[in-house]
Amino acid sequence: MYIPVSELLLSPTHRSLVLALYKSLLRNIRHLPVPHQTSNQIEHPHREINRELQKLRNDPASYRKLLKTELEYSLQEEFRTGVPHNQFIGDILYKRLKRGVDLDEALLAVKESNEVKNWLVLLEKLVHYRLKRFRDQVWRGQNVEKMSKINERRNHNKSGLRHVSIKGPNKRPKNYNKLNPNEKLDRLASTLDESRANSWMVLCRFLKLSQQQSLIPNPFLLPNVTRDYNVKTDDLFSPSQILPGSTKMSIMKQAYDMEYVNGIIKPSLEYDINKRHYLEKLQQIVNEKGPQLVRVRMNTAGEVAIPIVNIPTNNTDKLREIALDTKWLVALYNTERVWNSLRNESLSKCGQIFLDGSVAVKRSGGFGLDERIFPRWYYDDLVEGEAIWEFIINKAGNDRVKSNDQKEYESILQSWMEPLDITPIVLKSKFNQLRSRHSDRKTLNQAQEENQHKQNSHYDLQVRRLNGITDSLEKNRVFKHSEIVNPDKVTKTYNEYLEKAKTPTKKTFPSGIPVLERIGMGKTLGDYIDEQDYHNFKFGKTFKPRFKL
Repeated sequence: MYIPVSELLLSPTHRSLVLALYKSLLRNIRHLPVPHQTSNQIEHPHREINRELQKLRNDPASYRKLLKTELEYSLQEEFRTGVPHNQFIGDILYKRLKRGVDLDEALLAVKESNEVKNWLVLLEKLVHYRLKRFRDQVWRGQNVEKMSKINERRNHNKSGLRHVSIKGPNKRPKNYNKLNPNEKLDRLASTLDESRANSWMVLCRFLKLSQQQSLIPNPFLLPNVTRDYNVKTDDLFSPSQILPGSTKMSIMKQAYDMEYVNGIIKPSLEYDINKRHYLEKLQQIVNEKGPQLVRVRMNTAGEVAIPIVNIPTNNTDKLREIALDTKWLVALYNTERVWNSLRNESLSKCGQIFLDGSVAVKRSGGFGLDERIFPRWYYDDLVEGEAIWEFIINKAGNDRVKSNDQKEYESILQSWMEPLDITPIVLKSKFNQLRSRHSDRKTLNQAQEENQHKQNSHYDLQVRRLNGITDSLEKNRVFKHSEIVNPDKVTKTYNEYLEKAKTPTKKTFPSGIPVLERIGMGKTLGDYIDEQDYHNFKFGKTFKPRFKL
């Protein structure tokens, strides 16, 4: 982020000094004299300066013209370019102004005394500036070329989660339908790898829970399992103790019948998850909860509460608008509080307090980068002094003695006080105008009705889904392991799963594709729930909630 020089020079004194430097440099550049012919014996240790001297000897008038153009362009660029907003801002600004003062002195020396030594000093500064700009451009080019390596080295010491988020940003993958055949195969292969990992993770979690509840034996107590001597003997007989390594593939193959696990336990677990976590939840929504109610609540994030429509689903744009308006309301509230404060009143809650009595209030538009503002009593003292001074000046210029001096002074004081009296009115008007955007009862009722209509429509959709699932289950007499004899066959392929794949909005919703395509096999409870486009689980999809078994 770069800050223009005009914003840094908020002080009128600083601004006038910098403008004076700019005018002096421009004046000395335009009045640069034609250089005298220099002797060929004059040499300089620097090769670039010798080249400049050779150009000067060949055609002094043309060299002066080109030099003036270059200096004027460089001068405009230096005064137009901003300063980087970092901790070195003061040092950078000082060095740039120091170079400007040195160049002005060199130009003035050449203007007053058109001698070779003065021209050498000017050429040294010119060549030094050219080399500096060239090095900066080379550095920028290399920085752009090696940006990935620079960022990797810069982010090496970041915390773990921050480093992972920086290293692998969340990029939305391409739509499956827009991929070519080879890319589709790669997408399918990578998705199946994730599905196998998800399937194994869910199975391990269930078996670990079953071990803790003594539903299945502890593998390390079985005679045909290799003993892990890192496990304490006392822990082997504690069912609630989570044994490390008890769900490793090598241990499970020795302890359990994997054909039974794959053929009985996994389909049973899939059925229970779909029934307990999704079907019963849908029945509870339809039969007990009903449509969600949209209410108006008060947002108390800022100093002043704002009524908002409490929408069950996230409305990012509306929430962002409310958050920004809350920030501005807080800024206006703090500004008004500082303005109306007393001399000894504590204002630490409004912002940082400085020794001169000013307070840094963000978004107040005050003085400097800290946005400092002063209380009303500070300006009252200044206004009173200005009014007295103006009254004395008027009396000094008028020798006639008037009897209404008091009225004249009060008139002058009132003219000075008028802007101060208008300020709280303007602040209050802005505050009320911003708050009224969210406090209009008619607008709130209209938004509440619209969102309630959406919730009712969503509830009707859930009712249709539950009716469709119930009809399919009754028609095909679905129960646990009924897919073995179910005549209704699966027709959904991997391509259809990948075409409809979406990023999950909540961690409780499963995502991914099943490990087995199951084309031509009997449908399960998850398949009938999937037909109604409702959340369901199949081995291969993610499942993070606790088991409700």
